[in-house]
Amino acid sequence: MLNIKPTQPNRRQRPRLPKPAKASSGLSHCAQKYLTAISDPWNPEAQGACVPRHPSRPSQKISPFARVQMIIGPAAKVGYVLVTPSLASNTPVMLLTNEAMALQTFPTTSNVQALVPFMTAVTCNGPYAASSFAASAGGGANVAGRIVSAGASVTYFGSVINMGGTYTRFISPNHDNLAALPMDSYAKYDEASITRIDGDPEWLLACGIDDTELIYQSSPETDATGSATYINAIYPYSGSQNISSTTPTPYFSYGTFPALTSATTLTLTRTTTVGTLPATGSLYALVSGTFYTIAYTAVGDQSGASVAFTIASTTIPAGTAYVGYPYHPSYVGVLAGATNPLSVGGAPMACLITPAITTTSNVFEVEYIQHVEYIGPTTSALHTPTHSDSAGFERVSTVGNRLPAAIAAEPNAHPSTLARQLLGTVMAEAAPMVANAVGRGLGGLGGAAVSAIAQAGANYLMPAQSMAMVPYRPPR
Repeated sequence: MLNIKPTQPNRRQRPRLPKPAKASSGLSHCAQKYLTAISDPWNPEAQGACVPRHPSRPSQKISPFARVQMIIGPAAKVGYVLVTPSLASNTPVMLLTNEAMALQTFPTTSNVQALVPFMTAVTCNGPYAASSFAASAGGGANVAGRIVSAGASVTYFGSVINMGGTYTRFISPNHDNLAALPMDSYAKYDEASITRIDGDPEWLLACGIDDTELIYQSSPETDATGSATYINAIYPYSGSQNISSTTPTPYFSYGTFPALTSATTLTLTRTTTVGTLPATGSLYALVSGTFYTIAYTAVGDQSGASVAFTIASTTIPAGTAYVGYPYHPSYVGVLAGATNPLSVGGAPMACLITPAITTTSNVFEVEYIQHVEYIGPTTSALHTPTHSDSAGFERVSTVGNRLPAAIAAEPNAHPSTLARQLLGTVMAEAAPMVANAVGRGLGGLGGAAVSAIAQAGANYLMPAQSMAMVPYRPPR
């Protein structure tokens, strides 16, 4: 009897199912994560993102965030959000209007900055306070940082029956301070868009656009709060600008304002003792949400806590008021917990909100997230490797610079989809340069061969993902 063992199939001959083809973006892992961070910052894949360029030293990579509710109506008819990306945990990343301001219309150029102290300041849960970024005597700062990307979203959370109105979303292409521009001018820019208020969020996205915003900075020990280097170290996307005036000037609070119908003497409580008022001039009052100019012809003793003004004939209704001199206040004290504009960088992003119905409260959820790299002695135990990819960085940076205008042109498309489309365009634009470089290196080949090689390179670089539009919603 033969002892025949059952034959075993040869492992090498076993049929294997083909692996699904992986979509290629033509980017390194680090550059791909950078692209995700600037186009879809709420995506978990963006965590741990870095800027893939020199200096590529190890860094601590984290993603601080903030989440807050904002109410518009019934006292206020409009509201807005100013986004001020910050590296510090105790300086605002957003400024929001509130019901106490009772805004009836969007402010003009000067009034935007004058309103900053009244706005609600929102900080995020980063690990380091502003003091960590100041250099010590004879040494560097304990912490320096750079923002990889920043994003904010505004979502209507009120009742469906009251839902309606418009968002005006604007991201400055040069990261100018939007608080210094008239809000009615935002819509004139290619990067602005006007969309309907519904249940979908409005996104505002930003990434570094020049060397100043992409290097690690710290503030010299002797810097005063509000200096250009101080602002740069904390607010890399500010263009070295304060959100409001940089000149310390007196500010006054009055509380309940009386109706003014004729010339009178008005006594105001001084909230700071900085500066000296001119003998004649104008005060500026925010009374129940409307700005007024109050001309005075004489001013009394300025050494005490109160100052008396001789007011020319004017007509102003009674109401809750905040009075200041001059139009651009830069010191705090009007409201409890008010924001000092000297410590806040310029706002490169803004979202104006005009609800259709303001007879009741409209609730909005405002979220903020940023991806940050920190270096320095305090952070060294938490460092992870950072990689440099100059070609990938240039391509993704180009996508980031073009993304705001693309979002404005296609407000219903998801920004990550637009980013992939832009990446394909950037890669295609690079193809002729690839062909020229290949042609110079392979001069012995014919033009058809050079073109074939360049086309093969372009095909590899082009993203393989579907370019179909997808719903414009961030992950929750």
